Amino acid sequence: MKYLLNILFGFYLLSNLGFSADLIKGLDAAKSGDFATAIKEWRPLAEQGNELAQLYMGEIYDHEDGYGVVTQDYEEAFKWYLLSAEQGNEEAQFNVGNMYYKGEGVDENNSEATKWTILSAKQGYITAQYDLGWRYAHGKGVTENDLEAIKWYTLAANQGNSDAQFNLGQMYRLGEGIKIDNKKAVKFYLLAAKQGDVKSQFNLAEMYRLGLGVKQDKKEAIKWYRAAAEQGDENAIHNLRLMEKM
Repeated sequence: MKYLLNILFGFYLLSNLGFSADLIKGLDAAKSGDFATAIKEWRPLAEQGNELAQLYMGEIYDHEDGYGVVTQDYEEAFKWYLLSAEQGNEEAQFNVGNMYYKGEGVDENNSEATKWTILSAKQGYITAQYDLGWRYAHGKGVTENDLEAIKWYTLAANQGNSDAQFNLGQMYRLGEGIKIDNKKAVKFYLLAAKQGDVKSQFNLAEMYRLGLGVKQDKKEAIKWYRAAAEQGDENAIHNLRLMEKM
């Protein structure tokens, strides 16, 4: 799940959009590590129906140590996430779906998990889009469906998710649920490789070495093997040594 500290850096934007001063005060306190003040500010707002405060309360109870102010309590986290999700908050919707999927704070329910994750994904929440792609690709909580996997991976990849980009590259390369298309495989490997995804860097090097989907190019192959090797990929290190001797 995307925890609270990952979203604090954009909190000043909220003040510019006219959000509650108390909500901003809580975010300011949380950013400085004062979660006791944060929860003091957010709880009344959450009880009054503020969807962001409800999301943040869920995040606190969901965290492994409750940020030092509460005991981790999945049932309490689920309660607050659900209240926020029912108001349309896409992150809360994803978190509700994830808790149904894992059976955390609520009985495991794949149907509910899928329902809430789709609601989030349709609002453009990138984590939900990737998650749906992965579930459909592996048949986790849903019937395995490569076309649905490609659909959701593509939406996440177009928003810059490197894992989705790599997985799409794999599906196009291997012809999983779709006709083999090495040019598209290269396209998605390249997008992910430029973000530092080591698996994509290695696979892209392979494509250039073998001339699959691109013109065979030793220099480009070496470039991407080196990028992967610098991240410790053993296969890339091996192939780089071989190519540099050629």
